[in-house]
Amino acid sequence: MTTAIFTDEEKNMYGNQVIGHKISKKIMSPDRVIRVTYDEYIDGGGTAVAEDFMRIVKDKIGVVDNAYEFAAGPGYIGFALLSFGLCKHLTLSDINPEAVAACRKTVEMNNLQDEVNVYESDCLDDIPKSEQFDLVVGNPPHFCTMPNGTKIPPLWDIRTYDPGWNVHRKFYDDITLHLKPGGHILFCENILQSAPRDFIPMIREVGLDLEEVFTVTPNPDFYYMWSRKLYYS
Repeated sequence: MTTAIFTDEEKNMYGNQVIGHKISKKIMSPDRVIRVTYDEYIDGGGTAVAEDFMRIVKDKIGVVDNAYEFAAGPGYIGFALLSFGLCKHLTLSDINPEAVAACRKTVEMNNLQDEVNVYESDCLDDIPKSEQFDLVVGNPPHFCTMPNGTKIPPLWDIRTYDPGWNVHRKFYDDITLHLKPGGHILFCENILQSAPRDFIPMIREVGLDLEEVFTVTPNPDFYYMWSRKLYYS
């Protein structure tokens, strides 16, 4: 498993002067407030799209028992689903140990130990087989190539770049073992360097059904891919 972390120099390169998990963002539903431990350098964009995910899940899928946020960073999407009662239990994972530490701090601060599991894992390699999900959400890396000459620290790199779409491919290859029959996958992608045709073969090769591709945000760059495991697969 990759265990590298950002150095202070790398964090400061991108204007993140606050070192350590010292920021908390509130997710406030009518019934519940969750304070999410957050630093910009571990957020791959979930804070920008969490509202979209909540609206989509509410309108198209409904409340589920067990939701999983893949490549979760600080877990903002997953914690939002939990706060708004759209899942009863939440699982989070990320390859970055600092993101995992932030998620665990959020669990501790909000007394969510009975509702949330957190794993440090390269894709699903270290997720127990006993973890079975009704819904998987994620805002995975949106780009498959880097600009020429760009020097990006390793873990900043994996927040944004997925060379050859290998992370996506590994995710789809492995997720079916953890997805309940009828279970849903909802990913946010970016039209600037991908198209649905890049991912549809990965989805279909593992026996998943593509339900819909759509946009719901004023940002025209984002689109959402909704796939599902058939009940008889």
